Amino acid sequence: KGYYRVKPISGTDISEGYAVKSKFYDRQAHGVPYRDIVAYILLYFTEHGRDRLTDLLIQLWEASFNCVGRHKQVFEHFVLTHRAARHPVPAPPAYTFERWLEAFKLHALNAAIIHPMMFVFRNRYEVYENLEAHGGSFWGSVIKDTLGMELPLEDVRDLDSGWSWAAQNITDAEVIECCMKAVGRPFRDIPFGARKPPVYPLQRRIHVDLDLNLRTVLRSLRARALSASCLEEFTRPLSRFASLFSPEVMCRSFADYLLSTEPDPPRDLVTLDRKNPCVVRYNYKRIERLLARTYKVDLRKTVVLQPFGKVKVQPRPQQGDGAGKQPFSSVGRPLSTVPMDRKISHERSSGARRTAPVWSSKKPELYRRDTSAR
Repeated sequence: KGYYRVKPISGTDISEGYAVKSKFYDRQAHGVPYRDIVAYILLYFTEHGRDRLTDLLIQLWEASFNCVGRHKQVFEHFVLTHRAARHPVPAPPAYTFERWLEAFKLHALNAAIIHPMMFVFRNRYEVYENLEAHGGSFWGSVIKDTLGMELPLEDVRDLDSGWSWAAQNITDAEVIECCMKAVGRPFRDIPFGARKPPVYPLQRRIHVDLDLNLRTVLRSLRARALSASCLEEFTRPLSRFASLFSPEVMCRSFADYLLSTEPDPPRDLVTLDRKNPCVVRYNYKRIERLLARTYKVDLRKTVVLQPFGKVKVQPRPQQGDGAGKQPFSSVGRPLSTVPMDRKISHERSSGARRTAPVWSSKKPELYRRDTSAR
C-alpha cells in the first residue's frame, strides 16, 4: 500500500510498525484540508525565508513518527510562523491587542498548569515529553468547556488518545508560585532557585476513568457528573488560570509586549526604581488609559470568564455597563479559523512567474500538484 516499515512505538501513529497517514490533516479550515495548508505554508517559505523552512520541515518530519498531539503542536507552529511573517509588527491597534491576548492566554495556561507539571516530571522523560503536546489539548478543552474561554489551540478532543498524560494534579505550592510569578517566560528561564525536581516523581493523576475518551470526560465535567473530590482537582488549576486574568497582571503583560515588539513604544509605561535600578515599576493608570484611548479596550469589561464551581472569576458586566460589547473571551479561536485571511489563493508578482500562495479573501485558486508522495 506504499506505507513505510518502521520500528513500532506504542502510543504513536506508528504503533503497528508502519508509517501511515495521520487523520489530523484530514480536518478542514474554510473548506481547505490541513495538509494543503501545510503545503502552502512550506511553499511560501521557499521564497520568503528559507532560514525558517528547515526548522518547519524538521518538526514536520519528527511529528510523522509521533502522535496526534505532536501533529497539532506542529500545525499550530506552522500557522503562527506564517502569520508572523505575513503580518509583521507594527500592526493596527485592534490586531495588536488580539495578537497579544492570544499569546497571553497561552502564557497563562503554561504558567498556571503546564510549567508546574513540566518541573515536577523533568526527570521522567516518558511523562515530560508528552506534557506540552497533550497538555494544551486537554486543558485547553477543559478551559473552553468550563470557563467559556477559547484558546488559540486546535481542538482535537475527538482524536487525542494521550490526554491522560496531562491529567495531573500538582500540589507543590513553591513550584506553582515560581511559575505564576514568571508568566510569559519560557520554561527554561523560570527562576526556581535551588529547588530541584524529585528524582523519582510519582504521577498524581486526576481521579477520572483514564479508559474513557476525552470527549466523554469533558461531557461529564460540564454536567458535573464527577465526584466532589474529582471536581476539586479540576477546580484548583482552573482557579490559578483564572487568577492571572486580573487587570494588574494583564497590564504588566501588555506593557512588556509593547516594549518588546513595537519599534516606537509609548513612554512612561514602566519606570525604574531610583534606589534599586533592577526593580521595574509599572504605571497601571497610564497602561489602562492607553488601552482605553488607542485600543478601545477596558480589561475589566472585555475579558470575561464564566463561573464554574468554586473558581473565582471576574464579575460579568451588568446591563448598560459594556455588556453589549463582544467579550474578548472568544478571541483566540483555533488557529485554523482565525480570520487573518479567509481563503487560499495566489498572487502574481510584476513578472509572469507564479509566487507562493498567500491568504486572502479572494476566490481560491488551488495550486494543484501530485500529492501521492506526500
